[in-house]
Parts: sequence; C-alpha cells; structure tokens
Amino acid sequence: MLSGHEPTTEPDPYFFLSYAHSHGLTSADDFRGDRLVKRFHDDLREHVQYAAHGTGGTIASAVDLEIPIGGHWPERISKGLARCRSFVALYSTTYFSSEHCGKEWKTFANRLVSDHAMHGRRPEAIIPVLWQPIRDDQLPKCASPLQYSRIDLTPTYRDKGLNYLLRHMLEYRDEYEEAVTHLAAQIVFVAENGYPTAIPHSFDYRDMEDAFQQVGDPTVPRPRMRIVIAAPCESDLPRDCAAEMYGRKPLHWRPFLPEFPGEIAITAQRLAESMDFQAFVEALEHSSELSADTEPSAPTILIVDPWAAQVPALQERLSTFDRNSRHKLWIRPVIVWNRDHPASTRNEGDLERELFTTLPLCRKRYRPDSPQVLDGLQTVQDFIRELPTVIRTAERLYFSEVARSRPDAPEELPPRPRFKGPGPGLGSGGLAVRRDMPDPPDGESDQGFDDDREQR
Repeated sequence: MLSGHEPTTEPDPYFFLSYAHSHGLTSADDFRGDRLVKRFHDDLREHVQYAAHGTGGTIASAVDLEIPIGGHWPERISKGLARCRSFVALYSTTYFSSEHCGKEWKTFANRLVSDHAMHGRRPEAIIPVLWQPIRDDQLPKCASPLQYSRIDLTPTYRDKGLNYLLRHMLEYRDEYEEAVTHLAAQIVFVAENGYPTAIPHSFDYRDMEDAFQQVGDPTVPRPRMRIVIAAPCESDLPRDCAAEMYGRKPLHWRPFLPEFPGEIAITAQRLAESMDFQAFVEALEHSSELSADTEPSAPTILIVDPWAAQVPALQERLSTFDRNSRHKLWIRPVIVWNRDHPASTRNEGDLERELFTTLPLCRKRYRPDSPQVLDGLQTVQDFIRELPTVIRTAERLYFSEVARSRPDAPEELPPRPRFKGPGPGLGSGGLAVRRDMPDPPDGESDQGFDDDREQR
C-alpha cells in the first residue's frame, strides 16, 4: 500500500466529508440540510465499513458534525485533512461559494500535489458527490476536470442530486442506496490502493487560500515556465563534494539524499505543471535567459546548488547574473542546501562564503521577503512548500516586464512591484504588493530548450 504514514495509535480516516453548512436563519432553513448531511455521513460510513470488511476494526471518518461541544474544531479539521485517505465533497452552488470549503479543498489538494512532485503519482482521492444540481459553468477551476455526474448512477441522482433523494426517501430509497454503495466502493478503493501521503498536521487549515477563488479555464495551459539548474555534474565535481548526489548532467542532481532520492529538476517541473504551466528544464551553462542582453521569454526559476559556486565556470555565470539581476526580476533564485549531509556539514563555512560572495545582490534584494529561499531550503518538504510562491512571483513579474517592454507602454512607469512570500503552506496566498528595494548606485555593487536538455 502506498501510504507514507507515520505509525499512529489512531486509525487514518477513510474519508473526510466536506460540505456547506446550513445557516439556520429562517424557518425555511432550520438546519435540516445539516441533519441530512449527518444521515448521509452515517450511512456512508456504514457502507464503507461493510465494503472494507477485510480490514478489521472500525473505519474512521472525519467530519465536523462529530466534533464535540468544546472541541477545538480548527485543530480537529486540520488533523482530519492531514491524515484522511480521501476527500468527499458535497457539490452545490453553496458549497463552491464557501470560503471554508475552499480552504478544506486546498489543504487536501496540496497533499496530491506533493505526492505528484515527489513520487510522480496522482491518487484520484477527491470524490465528488452531487448534493444539489449545479451547472458545469458554475464549477471553479479546481473542480472542472473531475467527473461528478456518473452515467452508472440513476437519472434522478444526476438530475436532482443526493439531497433530493434523501428528502424523498420513500420514493427513492433504492436509488439512494445505490448511490451510497457506489460512493463507498470508491472510498474503499482509494483507501486500499494508494492514497495520498499524510502530512504533519501542525498547521491551521484556515491559513490556506480558498481554492474556489482561482479562476481560469483549466483546458487552456498557462505560459511556459523555465527551470534552470545550477549544479555541477559528475565529471566536474569540486573536492569533497558528495558524488552520489550527481549524475552525468546537472539535471540529475539529487540534493536531498538519502531521505529523498528524486532529482530536483523533475520535482520542480512537476510542481510547476501542477500549477498548469508548460514547464521545461535546462542547465545553467545552456541557459541564455540569464544573459544581460536577453529579452524575457518565460518566467524563470534558478535553482542553485551551493557547490556550483565552487566550480569556476558556474560561479562566473552566477556572478554575472547577480550583477544584472535588478534588470531581470522575473528570474527568481532558489538555493537548495541539504546542510545535514556530511559533505555539506564539513564544508559549510567555505560553501557559505563562496555562495554569498557570488550572489550578494540577489540576497540583498530578495532575502527580506523570502529568507529561507535565499538561505537554503534544507528538505524536500521545504522545497515543495516554498516553490509555488516563488513561481507565482516570477510569473507576475514576468508579465509586468513584458507589459513594460511593449511599444505602446507609457514613457513614465511606476516602480516595479515586489510580491511578499512565501505564505503559509504550499500554494498559499498572501502575495502582498510592496515597492521594490532600491538598487545600489552604479559602480557600488558587491562585485528555448537546448540540444543537451533532459527530456521529461
């Protein structure tokens, strides 16, 4: 089983039930909706228990209906979202207008993104339930690709939703039972055939952005995203560098060994693709985007290995970019530094001195907003959490630069904006606009695919 869970005394919930609460403000809205949700939840859990008879014990679920009076509900919900094996969403127009539901969706979806970035797998663990009728054009971007109106369920369910079947149980009991049985089978299949990896639940789901506020047509890809890897290859390693981290090409760099064996180029590419970019990777020595006279062609993430500053050719390229970085704000440097690796520990002083001397202006310009990104992301979890904010910043500044360079752009333009990040959690919001930090006066500085690219 692909679980990735830490040992725990509590069973992982087979599903988290996400739904929009009734308001109970009028006689027509007397919390009956919540009572119907409670009945559906209990029936669904019973069917899941029956379908998973081979597991033994009691099948747990996660839903705020069962949080006791006095319970700390944000913590309970966050814990359920961090550990549940599937996410059952009760679709309705009210659901997709709920900020809390959007934050629940985003929290669980981040686990799917993380799994894809690290392991290349995409558990189909979001299970839509048509609670009330909704048109396709009312779905937010995140929900549009998911199949929710199954042809193997009854026409009444597809036309009127599960809420209607519950309200007219005498007439539609068989159809209701069929729908619940089908949903339970999906939950058990996900729970027993590869569910998303659990994450530490030391977070508050309310800090996440609302997934339902992300607009756009999911069938139209966003622009290209360039990922540049600044790392040595095995034929040109500095003295005392950990050879097992490197390969024939810089794109084979694996900085998080032994905990995570994946190549950082592939991990970054998958993260960008999860954000709908057409992502491609290239090595620093083959990237023309960093040259002073090159016009912007794509938002760019420059992922830097501290050992690259120990290789004269790479050090020179990075230093040249640093001197020109104020004119290329759409290129965002990210330092990846596994300081716990013995080779890094033994050479930490030399690595810091050479790297920070190579990129002094980048550190001065970007570090106040993203200190961890410029000091060095030490784990793959740090990388997955921080990179989406850097990607969004690169995209925003890229389009700002493209707009400035248009022939019809006004002669006087306001200062270029900076965007504050990273926020809490992978893909979180909080990009607050602030003015760019001033550049040092001149003279006072501190000093397309290529043919050799790796196809992914």
